[in-house]
Amino acid sequence: MVRPKAQKKQQSRGVDFKKYKRKLGRKLPPPKNTTNTEIKSKAIILPEQSVASDKAGLALSKKGQSLKELLQQTSHHNVKIRRDALVGVREILLKDPTELKDHKLAIIEKLRERINDDDKVVRETLYQLFKSIILPGCKEENQGALISITMAYIFNAMTHLTLDVRLMAFKFFDLVIQNFPPAFFSYAEQVLENYMDILQKIHFHIEDKSKLKTALSGLLRCLSLLPSNKNGCQSSEQIMSETLVLHAFQIEVPNDPTEHVKIGGKLNDLLHLLVTCFNGLISVVHSQRVLDSHTFDCMLCVLQSIDLVVQNYVHRVSKFQTGLHSPMSFSAAKMSKQERDFPPFLDKLFVVFPIRPLDYLSEKDDQRYLIMNTIISQIYFTLRQQICPSLGLPDEFLNFVVDVLPKIRGVEPSNKALNEKHLVPLVPFIPRLIATVESYQKHALLQAFTTAFKNSYADSLMKMSCLKALEEMLASEEESLYSDSSELETIDYQKTWINETGLLLNIFGKGHPSKLHEVLIFLVRLGQIGLQNNDLVEEYDTLQDKFQTFFCICTDEGERCYGPFMELPEDCQFLSICCLSYFHFMKPDLLSSLALCCLSGSLKPSILTHIVGVVRSSYRNGHVDIADYISFCITLLSQSKIAPEELCTTLEKEAVSSSQKTFRYITNVILTSLIQMGDQSILLQMSESFLFDILSQNLPLENACAVMRILVALDSRPTKLSEESVVKLGNIVLIYMLNIALLFPDHEKEQREFRSSCTCRYYLVPCFHLLNRNIILVKHLLTKMSTQLTQDCPRKIKAAVCLFSMLSMDLKMQKVLSSCKPEVDDILQKLLTTQQSSMTANMNIEQRHMVGGYVESLRKMVGEISGPA
Repeated sequence: MVRPKAQKKQQSRGVDFKKYKRKLGRKLPPPKNTTNTEIKSKAIILPEQSVASDKAGLALSKKGQSLKELLQQTSHHNVKIRRDALVGVREILLKDPTELKDHKLAIIEKLRERINDDDKVVRETLYQLFKSIILPGCKEENQGALISITMAYIFNAMTHLTLDVRLMAFKFFDLVIQNFPPAFFSYAEQVLENYMDILQKIHFHIEDKSKLKTALSGLLRCLSLLPSNKNGCQSSEQIMSETLVLHAFQIEVPNDPTEHVKIGGKLNDLLHLLVTCFNGLISVVHSQRVLDSHTFDCMLCVLQSIDLVVQNYVHRVSKFQTGLHSPMSFSAAKMSKQERDFPPFLDKLFVVFPIRPLDYLSEKDDQRYLIMNTIISQIYFTLRQQICPSLGLPDEFLNFVVDVLPKIRGVEPSNKALNEKHLVPLVPFIPRLIATVESYQKHALLQAFTTAFKNSYADSLMKMSCLKALEEMLASEEESLYSDSSELETIDYQKTWINETGLLLNIFGKGHPSKLHEVLIFLVRLGQIGLQNNDLVEEYDTLQDKFQTFFCICTDEGERCYGPFMELPEDCQFLSICCLSYFHFMKPDLLSSLALCCLSGSLKPSILTHIVGVVRSSYRNGHVDIADYISFCITLLSQSKIAPEELCTTLEKEAVSSSQKTFRYITNVILTSLIQMGDQSILLQMSESFLFDILSQNLPLENACAVMRILVALDSRPTKLSEESVVKLGNIVLIYMLNIALLFPDHEKEQREFRSSCTCRYYLVPCFHLLNRNIILVKHLLTKMSTQLTQDCPRKIKAAVCLFSMLSMDLKMQKVLSSCKPEVDDILQKLLTTQQSSMTANMNIEQRHMVGGYVESLRKMVGEISGPA
């Protein structure tokens, strides 16, 4: 039997870990030793926050930040915070511009630190902030202080190791120059050194031309501020801008000659680098066989910079040669002969001329090569004209000018037509070239220039530039325009110039007074120098047809069509009339057009008298036929409209008085001219019938008086008029004097005042002269007067009595009337009969009393006349 095992006695001891059975899917409870991190709190409501109270009344950004906080954050190490800070500053300055006005120095002092920031976005944001807000808002403030605190950081950035930072510094400097141009001259030497350092890195030109363009555009703006002798077609705004810049320069720049010598030396070194840079870019184009837009822009900036440096070089040389040493020129003692000689390194530029486009390039690329070749030609012509006039004209430059100028086609759509604005800079050099080159070259240039002038459309810069060149040719005396006037080819060119200029009259007359002024100046200058060839004289005379439409023409229906002349400013009208005095013979149609303009009533008195003076001068010089001149004068005096003075208000009377004064002045000028023309009897025979036809048209009193004064001036004592003319004149004088009599007032006192007035005597003097010369005319007049008294109209009776009163007021006429006693007695008898006739029954008592007064007045006057006899 097996013995059972003995059971071990369990020892009682503590349990270290208690194992729990967990069901699947149940979350474990937290350990018992877990710390409870739950915090229970209540909101504390305060009446006011301390931060908000500090910003009360301040301008804040959209994020609630003040300007002070934002300026501090612009120096933060975090790029995003710096960017946001600049955006916030922009928001505040746009929202409240007074912040910039009150804190501009503090703002610029803090923001200038970001000019050499490592982040591109920060630099660009800062640039836009300066460009749009800060610098434009500081133009009226102390510019010197603002520029000085900024330029130190700009120069620091220009020497930065990172190329992008350096290029951005040039953009900042360009921005400063745009707003404060004189700043360039204060830092010119240091700026030019930094630009030259950029240009010396040839590998950079090849790698990234867009960055090179950024630097060159700023350099171009700086060089454009340099004083120069640059010729070209500039607008009045450009001239004013350049004038302001030069005046500012004179104030800002110190008068230290050594400073200008340093700048001049830097410019020479810069010129050398620019030529080298341009040749390097050409090599890049040929190696890569492509001319992209960035490369072209860089090449164009380089050429324009070279042109500006050369212009400044020419300016300095001319200042030295003339002895006019200003702060803008080299000191005479410091400018060596080598500096005044032709820059030798420019030969490296001229040797590549003309730059020829590759065969596979597009038409757009052809235009680009044209622009660059034009600038190189301009540089060469400038140096040749100003520095070395004895230099010949190389065939390359001659062929270029002769080839491109005739290709202008104006406004005609053509793929081969060149954009003429690129060729305009060449035109100012043409006059000097024509005057100095060889004969065979001269004819080629004349042909090219004439074709360009003819083909360019009217309202273009090329047309006006050619016109200025023609005027310069005239100013050089007969050196260029008339030296070969015997050659038919040269004469044809000159005739074309005259004809093309005449076409511009009616084109520019409509809305282009400034351009028309230039055309008229040229025509006047052309007439002043005198045309040495008969063909040219005839060509100039053909301009009369264009001037006729320019002034006024009459249609087939008899309507007047006034040309542009009537709407022009007074100076253009004056020049237009001056051109007429240089015609070899003035046609009747042109005189008619002038007369119509004079009769329009729209011309100022000064222009009206100028027309009369020019026509008179042309007649005296033998350029107007005598019959045409007399017809012009009589037409002018007979058809000019002078308003009746008695029908006008006080204001209108002043205007009428002025028009009467002008008309009477013209009448005196014409009378003086007629008296000086020679034998008056021949003139009377030529114009007698015409004068009587005019006077028989019952003209207004002022016009009739003027025409009668002409008749008096041509007639003599005793009269040379025929009996038939005397009869006609008797009727004319009677009607004329009755019209004067109708001006007499009703009251006797006022009648005496009118009889003694200057107006009454002015109108009556021509009648007295005619009647005093011919007794037959007096008797005929008195006989006609007696017929007026057979009617029962008190008004006509009054006119007859006033007429007799006017005759008796002159002492000489009293003697003439005393010799016509039968006719005078007949007048008195007719008046008495009219008073006593039964026809007076048709009058009322007042009218009868009035007729009785007339009878008594006439009886008294007849008694005074008969007494001395």
